[in-house]
Amino acid sequence: MSFLIFIPARSGSKRIKNKNLVKLNKKPLISYTLAVCKKLKNFDTVISTDNNKIKTVCAQQGFCKIHNRSKLLSRDNTSMIDLILDYLKSLSVMELKKYKNLILLQPTSPLRTYRDVSKLIDIFNRRKLVSLASVSKVREHPYECVETKGNKWEYIKTPKKKLNMSQTYKKNFFFIDGSIYISSFIFLKRYKSLIVKNKTKLIKANDNFAVDIDEYHDLSLASYYLKKEKK
Repeated sequence: MSFLIFIPARSGSKRIKNKNLVKLNKKPLISYTLAVCKKLKNFDTVISTDNNKIKTVCAQQGFCKIHNRSKLLSRDNTSMIDLILDYLKSLSVMELKKYKNLILLQPTSPLRTYRDVSKLIDIFNRRKLVSLASVSKVREHPYECVETKGNKWEYIKTPKKKLNMSQTYKKNFFFIDGSIYISSFIFLKRYKSLIVKNKTKLIKANDNFAVDIDEYHDLSLASYYLKKEKK
């Protein structure tokens, strides 16, 4: 076994109170990620949290391996890589021999499936990668996105020539959707980042609509797609 699944689930959240435990179709948000991990039977899963209720929910579903997050690493401005590196430092010599790669699955991606994760693990192994991240097609075309600076604005990406907008939507524009990250321990320690330009392989896991739970309306959107998928 060379992969370890890492689930970050702190108690605090700015926009949605206790976001990782908020109910989505009558189930705690984190349960959707735990359900995927249950199907990944050959991998160990660790939950990084500072919250006893989250620990209880995870334990009830058979997940008892916990990384106790300090208050310092449970702030709004805590970076994910700092949290991961803190966890890697806590691993024993035996664990470092057992695990070589980390799979990061954030609870805020409830539409991610077992097939999505399995597909990316397979690609990671077959291509002998050291860093991989899932991406999705952009919904708003970059040529129509603008950045405001006071009373001025400019296009985020300006086409070199005048193009038919309906045609340019066929271009390969993606965004890193935060659903799945896979990295070797060596990569994480060396670059102190999950993403490194031209070193991290970007893979589209599926053609479905990507929803990252950040606002309350994201919960409604995710609920719709989950019910649609069930039908």
